[in-house]
Amino acid sequence: MKIYYLYENKVSIGPFSIEELKDRKINSFTPIWCEGFETWKTAGEIEALQSIVNELPTPIEINTEEKHIYKKINSRFLGFYPKNMMAIIMVMVLILVSLLIMNYKSNKIIDLEKTNKEIQKENYTKKIEEQQQKLEEQTKILTEKEQQEKARLNSSRRKADEETYKDILTAISNAYDELEEAKEELESAKGYRLFRSAKKKEQQINEAEYAIEICKRKIELLKLEKRQMEINLTY
Repeated sequence: MKIYYLYENKVSIGPFSIEELKDRKINSFTPIWCEGFETWKTAGEIEALQSIVNELPTPIEINTEEKHIYKKINSRFLGFYPKNMMAIIMVMVLILVSLLIMNYKSNKIIDLEKTNKEIQKENYTKKIEEQQQKLEEQTKILTEKEQQEKARLNSSRRKADEETYKDILTAISNAYDELEEAKEELESAKGYRLFRSAKKKEQQINEAEYAIEICKRKIELLKLEKRQMEINLTY
């Protein structure tokens, strides 16, 4: 059984059987592709689909009488008889006058609102200037206090940094001692021990090597901290 694909909204959809294509209500101009086709074809070009193709409706013919009525209607001015034009013009004039009056009143209201907004803006600007002056005075006082506090904190921070630097130096020294101990433990693990299995020996060697690696990383981190503290103490 052949399967078909449709092209709708710039997208290929399917597959569909002939029975499923019946529900799609395709017409002679529907683009369709099937295995074996070199290019897309219209449904009207595929013989197997002739029985399910919906024919497009034929154009509606306008008879002579309808054309005569259409011509007669077009002979009117804007679709109205001349005798009704005066009434229509009067209504349009009244609407125009009403719109002009409404526009005038609207402009007056806008002018009053604009004046009130300008007065409010002046009062607001004056109030802002007064607040700005007070704010500048308070800012000056706060700046002086901040400078004093900053000087005090800098002094305290430097003392704390010096203590931290000493602790780092001590930690580095201890880390080197731990590294030497781990190396000694490794050498001991590599040596011969009575009643120790090969698996146990390998485990002890791995543990000693891991301890050495941890010590080395610890020393590297401490050296980085030491360098950072030296930079802090320089400034």
